[in-house]
Amino acid sequence: MIEEGWLYTAIASILVVGTTVYFLYPYYLGYRSREWELVRAKVLKNGWDDGLIHRGTLYFPVVRYTYTYKGVKYYGDKYSFVREYRNSKKDAWKLAKKYAESSKIDVYVNKNNPRLSVINSGVTFWQLSRVVVVFVVMLIFILSEVLETLFT
Repeated sequence: MIEEGWLYTAIASILVVGTTVYFLYPYYLGYRSREWELVRAKVLKNGWDDGLIHRGTLYFPVVRYTYTYKGVKYYGDKYSFVREYRNSKKDAWKLAKKYAESSKIDVYVNKNNPRLSVINSGVTFWQLSRVVVVFVVMLIFILSEVLETLFT
């Protein structure tokens, strides 16, 4: 029979690993998008949106665009796979207004799934550092649970 401590550790580990994979997927797409095909697009709308994070509001740029890939017209709105949060509407707007409405821009398009596109490809050092910190904290949690279960 499985001890109660092992069951708790197994469930916690599965939840942590599942959550990690879920949150790492945008970073994976950002990394892979560096190799995607560059296509011209037309900006339809720009602006900002907000999101509640840790009891505060952060803002991020929104750029909606259209592009044609292999004769098919697509629409996109990804500025970056890893959101570029800002502390103020003004800062988010400053980033979005670099892409004026009706202007032509370059977007990266996934040749295997052309509906998937992004303006700002790749992952920055600061974006990646957030993942590393969260991963280390999760690893410490898992190891502490496993070691506590083994030695009690």
